[in-house]
Amino acid sequence: MKQIIISQSIIQNKRKELLSSLNFEWFKYSSKINFNLIPISFSNNLSYLHKIKIDGLIVSGGNGNDLYKFSKKRKNLIRDKFEIKLVNFCIKNKIPILAICRGFQLVADINGSNLIKLSNHIKKNHQITLKNQILKYKKKVLNVNSYHSYGIKKISKNFNVLATHKDGSIEIGFDKTKKILGMMFHPERISKDQIFINKIVKEFFKNEGNFFSSW
Repeated sequence: MKQIIISQSIIQNKRKELLSSLNFEWFKYSSKINFNLIPISFSNNLSYLHKIKIDGLIVSGGNGNDLYKFSKKRKNLIRDKFEIKLVNFCIKNKIPILAICRGFQLVADINGSNLIKLSNHIKKNHQITLKNQILKYKKKVLNVNSYHSYGIKKISKNFNVLATHKDGSIEIGFDKTKKILGMMFHPERISKDQIFINKIVKEFFKNEGNFFSSW
């Protein structure tokens, strides 16, 4: 069984304490597609990660956190700094990265991409157009969920754009060299094309981030 670490969101309780939080849907989803999910706590020292088996990283969605550049809150800054360290650690150690929604925005931003404010993308189901054949299926559109306020309009050249929304924003991108797959929708939340989305996630981690090489 694959051992997948996952970053968490930060919430503030009534006493204004900051807490790590991960939607329980992720645990149900990991069981469904047969990988062991390991939530990662916020820490300045990532050396302990060398002591555990890691087959992949999921940079999770926002759940109340925007990137600090869009919302100048302490919890967003703490999360940005930690996840950037986590992403860099995994790139250095050639660990595949699945970046979801806010996670994809973060990865795109640190690679110099253009992020913009979007309209009509929150709590929606919509179709996205596939730019490339995925998993050797001749599928041209996917119906996916959407929960983001900001999106990626133009992405750095090291990413291949695999799917876009009709407004031109990028929904799926892949960096073959760094083994990063970015999705603006949430695989752990139900979409109409959930079966196909599950196949993408499973194949990405099954093949250690290399499954796009044969497309």
